[in-house]
Amino acid sequence: MNKNKSLWSIFIKLAIVLVSCWFIYQKVFIKERFTDYQNSYRQFIDNGDHILVLALVMALMLLNWGLESIKWKMMVRKIESITFFKAIEAVCSGITVSFFTPNRVGEFAGRVFYLDKADRIKAALIAVIGSFGQTIVTITFGGLSLILYCHDILKLDLYLFLPIAAITFLLVLSLCLFYFNTPILTLLSDKIDWLRKYHKYTEVFSYFTKKELMKVFLLCILRYLVFSLQYYLLLIISDVPLTFLQGMMMISMVFFIVTVVPTIALTEIGVRGASATYFIGMISTNHFGILLASFTLWIINLVIPSVLGAVFAFNFKLFRN
Repeated sequence: MNKNKSLWSIFIKLAIVLVSCWFIYQKVFIKERFTDYQNSYRQFIDNGDHILVLALVMALMLLNWGLESIKWKMMVRKIESITFFKAIEAVCSGITVSFFTPNRVGEFAGRVFYLDKADRIKAALIAVIGSFGQTIVTITFGGLSLILYCHDILKLDLYLFLPIAAITFLLVLSLCLFYFNTPILTLLSDKIDWLRKYHKYTEVFSYFTKKELMKVFLLCILRYLVFSLQYYLLLIISDVPLTFLQGMMMISMVFFIVTVVPTIALTEIGVRGASATYFIGMISTNHFGILLASFTLWIINLVIPSVLGAVFAFNFKLFRN
């Protein structure tokens, strides 16, 4: 029996790695016409300043996923203590699996297979809470940017602007109140007959105090600022002239669209490119530069970690006693 489990484990791990690599190759080198960007990358290499900026963006990528690993380590310790390096492995492997799953839900599965003893359903729910915090941050910054966009760029009349601002404010407020009061979900589920039998899972929502949820939320904000800065720096070296405030406003709206539109990681670059050329294109006519920055950010923040995660995937604990 154990031998069969071992064989199946090796087969599944190998399948995950091969499928991930094939999807990445198809998207990066075939569908996205990677050769179209090669001349621009050669110019980056020939320009000393651009090399420094690219090095900074790469360093920020490490910070980005390092913060996410800290968040995962901090949250999952409610059910199992893991090392920081194990958290990094779990996060990268989650990115790998998420490459071919809708809205990156595979990211949760990739993480829970690194746990030795903890209940995997509980771990997945904990990951959902952390992901929800990141989503709220994206919607919050995107909502604020939408308000500024409607006021400063579209210059909407007051009778149109005020309802949009009010709805956006209420949405953000509602999401924040819900996030910081997740223990209510445990209480509510205990009052519903068919959910009561799943109490051992729904109790996860009461594991975190408001103080702990605030720490998670602050980590989400730091991550958001990091990958927004990455995007802005790539736009600048791609000859897309933007002031910092203009860049942050438009970038926030791009991330907002990517978050609310159902995608998988492989198609996310298409949604991001389309929304970026629309919003950022209102300020700059260099659409190729906008697409170049979007594609480069996607390569750095998703493709590179997912390739690394494909290596870590062999450490999955698919079957446990």
